[in-house]
Amino acid sequence: MGLAEALTFASLISAVDPVGTLAVFGSLQVDPKLNILVFGESILNDAVSIVLYKTFDKFQELGFSQQGLTEATGMFFLTCFGSTFIGLGVGLVGCLLLKYGRMDHHPHAQALLVFAHGLLSYYFGDGATLSGIISAFSCGIFMGMYADRNLSPKGRSLTHSFLLIISSLADLLVFFSIGCGALLNAHA
Repeated sequence: MGLAEALTFASLISAVDPVGTLAVFGSLQVDPKLNILVFGESILNDAVSIVLYKTFDKFQELGFSQQGLTEATGMFFLTCFGSTFIGLGVGLVGCLLLKYGRMDHHPHAQALLVFAHGLLSYYFGDGATLSGIISAFSCGIFMGMYADRNLSPKGRSLTHSFLLIISSLADLLVFFSIGCGALLNAHA
């Protein structure tokens, strides 16, 4: 195995998923700031792993040459900054729609708009062959800072509850699919 292959493999296995840790934090009701820090670190760790994988994969194609180094470095910065700008752009559109869209009496529409913009930022980032995770993360940070103050009190409560339920369902589906995969592999 060459250096490029080893670096590509290392970028794949370097991401650690702390879903179990976060589940224990939730059941023990630890300080929310600790929960947010661990979750944020895991998201960024996953995003960096994806960017490094794409970078080292480019090295495998072109080898360790001047052209390979230039293209891989360009891919790294394009993926990082392009994904961030997509997420910020989608978040900005969502915040402007909340502020000027006259949805004060429509809390369900507010909640769906926040959810849809988080999802759209992921799809736009991934569709542009960048990092959907970084796009969704930067959109979430932007909307967390600016969208929350443009939600009505009922819309804010409904949005927080809706996103909590969606995140719990996503965790459940991940664990369910891992369990089914492990069960099927054990009997294969």
